Amino acid sequence: MTEVVKKIKRKPFLLILGLLILAGILSFIGYTRLLPADDIALAAMESTDQVQVSDQPMMLVLVPRVDALNRGFVFYPGARVDPQAYVPMLKPLAEAGILVVIPKMPLGFAVLGIDRAAEIQAVYPQILCWAIGGHSLGGSMAAEYVAKFPEEMQGIVFVASYPARNTSLASLPIRGLVISGSLDGLVAAEDVASVETNFPQESEFVLLEGANHAQFGHYGPQSGDNLAEMSAEEQRAKSTQAMLDFFSNLRMDCGLTE
Repeated sequence: MTEVVKKIKRKPFLLILGLLILAGILSFIGYTRLLPADDIALAAMESTDQVQVSDQPMMLVLVPRVDALNRGFVFYPGARVDPQAYVPMLKPLAEAGILVVIPKMPLGFAVLGIDRAAEIQAVYPQILCWAIGGHSLGGSMAAEYVAKFPEEMQGIVFVASYPARNTSLASLPIRGLVISGSLDGLVAAEDVASVETNFPQESEFVLLEGANHAQFGHYGPQSGDNLAEMSAEEQRAKSTQAMLDFFSNLRMDCGLTE
């Protein structure tokens, strides 16, 4: 077989291989593209007299305009969700004097950035009382961080989330908050109940009737989720209030008077 014939036969193979590689790249790009924050979330990115919102390369930071910061909250986003989508739910915490930091995860997956909280804590050494939390996969990875560094956090918040079956926080002296939706199509209440013994012993469980998975953030509908019977505004408000109550108790746990 001459070299010319070999080259002719090789061309279809190389063409098919190239097309397969291109399809794989496009598929990967599509899969890792973030679910975009909606207009409500983008409007919440504006700074106010109470909160300075800072969009940094590695994180979003909501800084209360107070004389002294002593409480901080690191919130891990759900998989492939734009971090800005959580600002409407978390901004009232900053208005209440709590530093809120939402890290931007590699490729949008918290599993690739479990230790981001350590980097954030190093930036704000003045914070005396820390909590971590997250939505969906973000909450599960927050649990992994707490299990890895049990003395770094005084509290943890799970939003439509739970620890992995082999990750128990039950023996740690920290406060927990677990917020779930009765119509969550991705993290059912039964899933949360199945690992109830893995949560911190001092945990409060809040089940929002009519709430689904996606409305904990502002990024639109999500594949596999159920339609909510509660408005996004009400779901957000109830979630925020549960977190404000949590931080009020956490402040006492940390011995803070203000």
